[in-house]
Amino acid sequence: MSSGVSGTSLETLKNAYVYQESGSKTQCRELQNIIGTAINNCMDTLEKKTKEDLIKTIAESEIKLQELEAHLKRDKFLKSAVYVRNAREELFTHLKYILTTGEEVYRTTSVIERLMREFARRFKRIAHNWSEAGAEKLGRMLLRYTLDKIGWEKVWKEKIIITGNFKLVLSDAYPT
Repeated sequence: MSSGVSGTSLETLKNAYVYQESGSKTQCRELQNIIGTAINNCMDTLEKKTKEDLIKTIAESEIKLQELEAHLKRDKFLKSAVYVRNAREELFTHLKYILTTGEEVYRTTSVIERLMREFARRFKRIAHNWSEAGAEKLGRMLLRYTLDKIGWEKVWKEKIIITGNFKLVLSDAYPT
């Protein structure tokens, strides 16, 4: 059975972990390129009508989720309503992006995973060789800044107390 991608069989595509089993790095790269091409071709073969139908179905699903949220609010299930609202806002963004641009992107399964990935990225750039205590303090600051902007402003103004305590004057600047 042929997959239609460079004459490669479907069985070859299924065996994507060839490098881990016993294959070489070049075989693994070839398979990754073949699989990537196959994924991109899937979006190209998706007919325009099918894309429009999917977008319509997504819109209908979002309306139904809004109705469910309103129903939960009426019945005084406020935490459940907030949960449904948050899920609705994030549920179809990845699919909408793929349908509108045709580009496949990496996706995390939740807002928390996405937040922690961003936190780790920032933390690695800023504090890669700090002491454990300093890194812990920076971590707390980054989490507060990211998750609670109003709370961060309050800490910045009240606890750190640097507002208005100093004046910075730039006299000369030299190019490096």
